[in-house]
Order: sequence, then structure tokens, then C-alpha cells
Amino acid sequence: MRQRSDRLFIGVGGHVVALDPATGTELWRTKLKGSSFVTIWISGNQLFAGANGELFCIDPTAGNILWQNRLKGLGMGVVAFAT
Repeated sequence: MRQRSDRLFIGVGGHVVALDPATGTELWRTKLKGSSFVTIWISGNQLFAGANGELFCIDPTAGNILWQNRLKGLGMGVVAFAT
């Protein structure tokens, strides 16, 4: 099984996509709530994505959505991450 460090994560077209950085091969793709702009942040073994005013935690190995937070009352804007 590949480790998270062996993957390149991108946000595009309402999806989070994991790629093999050596070959560009797509490993998995997860559709998020109807948004074209997706932001991503990796912290340890956790992958977070923001789309359409919502926050998602995604399994970096398989691409499953582990949880989501609608950030109620904050609108539909871009979710920005700080490190």
C-alpha cells in the first residue's frame, strides 16, 4: 500500500485528486459539493479540503470523505488554510 508521502494531491473542478508524482497516474478522485474551486491542506496523516464554504476531511489513502462541516452561517466562499 502506498503511503501519503507518495502522493500528490490537487484540487480541481470540484474534486480532490490523488496522483502518483513519479508517473502522473491518477490513484483516486473524490467529488466534493458542487464547487469548481477546491483548497487543500495536509496535516500529518490527515487531508483537508475546502469547497463551496464547506470543510471536508478525506482519507488520503482511499479518498473517502471521513467527515464534513458545513460551516453554517459563514457563506459559500473559499475556505483558506493557514499553517
